[in-house]
Amino acid sequence: MKKAVFLFLFVLFCQTSFAQKCKFDYDKADPFTGKRTFSIKPDLARGWGMAIISTAGNYDISISVIVGGLTKNVINKGDTLLMALEGDLPLILKANAEYLPVSNAAGSTVYTSYTASYSITKADLLRLSQKSMRALRMYVGVNAFNVEVKEKNAEKIAKAAACMAAEQ
Repeated sequence: MKKAVFLFLFVLFCQTSFAQKCKFDYDKADPFTGKRTFSIKPDLARGWGMAIISTAGNYDISISVIVGGLTKNVINKGDTLLMALEGDLPLILKANAEYLPVSNAAGSTVYTSYTASYSITKADLLRLSQKSMRALRMYVGVNAFNVEVKEKNAEKIAKAAACMAAEQ
């Protein structure tokens, strides 16, 4: 009996000691509705940004990209975001709304930034946590912007997806 109790306590200690610690970049409740919103922003690539967001059990992935020059293409509602997963079919997400470009000038350099939000199911979020993301393709109207994801960033994205899927 003592061995069983010791074994139980040891297993409990290991689970709490080695459990994945999740640190959210944003974690607040709406003061009017009480709905909690939390997010994690894993590294994607230079010139690219990513955030995984949850509000009241609904998940979104927000992607931003900066491109050189002045472009006027629009991300239309329903434009796709493809995430190539190692050893699996790609995740295909659809833009939630129409998103306009924002152009800026820094000295003599002109650049355009795009930011769009894509709904993702919990099942696809779990796939993202279990498979390593290798590349991402963001469609902006008829154009597509591609980026390869480095291994260390793919690991951060997988951990972030696991944290988001596990959190209530």
